[in-house]
Amino acid sequence: MKNFNTNQTRHFYVAGAVNANLENNLDIALKQTATGEMYFVYKNADGLVTRSDTFDPKKIKHLHYGPVNNIRIPVHRISIADGIDLTAFIGKTVECIITVHEAFDYDSTYTINASFVANAANTTNEGAFLMAAGKAIATAVPARDKNYPVVLVSSQTGLITPTTVGNTLSGDLYVCGGVQKYVRGKLSGEPCPLTIAFRVSDGNYEDVAWGTDVLTTAAALSTEEEIDLPDEMWSYPGAYVLADLEYFALGERGDVYRGAAWPNEYNPTYVIDTSGNTGYGVLSIEYYWNGNAENVQKSPRMIQVIADTAGATNPAQTFYNTILTAMN
Repeated sequence: MKNFNTNQTRHFYVAGAVNANLENNLDIALKQTATGEMYFVYKNADGLVTRSDTFDPKKIKHLHYGPVNNIRIPVHRISIADGIDLTAFIGKTVECIITVHEAFDYDSTYTINASFVANAANTTNEGAFLMAAGKAIATAVPARDKNYPVVLVSSQTGLITPTTVGNTLSGDLYVCGGVQKYVRGKLSGEPCPLTIAFRVSDGNYEDVAWGTDVLTTAAALSTEEEIDLPDEMWSYPGAYVLADLEYFALGERGDVYRGAAWPNEYNPTYVIDTSGNTGYGVLSIEYYWNGNAENVQKSPRMIQVIADTAGATNPAQTFYNTILTAMN
């Protein structure tokens, strides 16, 4: 399970509609005390009415609203090393060695050794050589669940598989970890980190670093040239992060025994949709509480309201404007 914070109070509400009477599940309202402090009242997915801490608009340190889109993950960009004569490799075995980290736990690694024999055809130019390398990598990836490939390889316009048509590609080769299986609160689905090395062998174990590897962010890729990588290659669903945050926050608030008190534990109904069919906007209110005398230190706290951005009204955005007015 992810740990999102360790030293602050955190409230998390998935809002359906603004309704002061809380008539339906997921209804939420923002109320204000006579002294100007604010708080949320909320009916959760189980029909239970709850409320947040009170917060003083004057003690808000940061107020932010924004959509949660797919998170762009770093991509390994493979190109031919400077000064390499590809024709000198003819008849030799060309290898691309990919080490997959944290595949089973934080300490485990395993290696994918992709190789092909250089010949007159695949050493004609860099595009032919990289396409041969790309197909070799795709072939060497272990045959696990086809829905969760541990490594993905692509040209700048499409995924490469062992049966990809064509013998050359335009531009560089791109490699990254694939999004893995997600289980709320148990498996995060995050891609495994990779490291890549290169070697050419002629039977005498002659090491030649034929390629270069640069770990490049999506923003850097898009500014360097026109790159149209497939979404599944460099996108991690933002809803996975929100769903894990919901699991964490509800656990902090109620399900503290995490099943240990079965059959008497509290099993909340989770709302975040991880299917990818819902877009979410998140309102984050970071504020502090401090008292008098021995309690003068500021205790950091957070309230977050999450709402479907496709709804007729967006409670998260509505509250953002209301609270911003109160702060000013």
